[in-house]
Amino acid sequence: MTALLVLSTCPNQDVADRISQALVSEGLAACVSRITDVQSTYRWQGKVQTNDEILLLIKNFMLVIFLTFVVAILRLLVLPKKL
Repeated sequence: MTALLVLSTCPNQDVADRISQALVSEGLAACVSRITDVQSTYRWQGKVQTNDEILLLIKNFMLVIFLTFVVAILRLLVLPKKL
């Protein structure tokens, strides 16, 4: 069995907690570690944005495509708010 490490960012602690708890509780991840105070820079709606985020390190043995789908559902498609 091959272990996978999936990285995912969350906009705040509540979302990070919800995703971490759900993935571990349902057996979709062996462990989820959180790294706070991560700054992400990206282009959104034609402008370069920089925001603080929480980085999740998701360790599992699942198919990465399935895990990505579950994380997207749990985030409820949270998108950066328009400035």
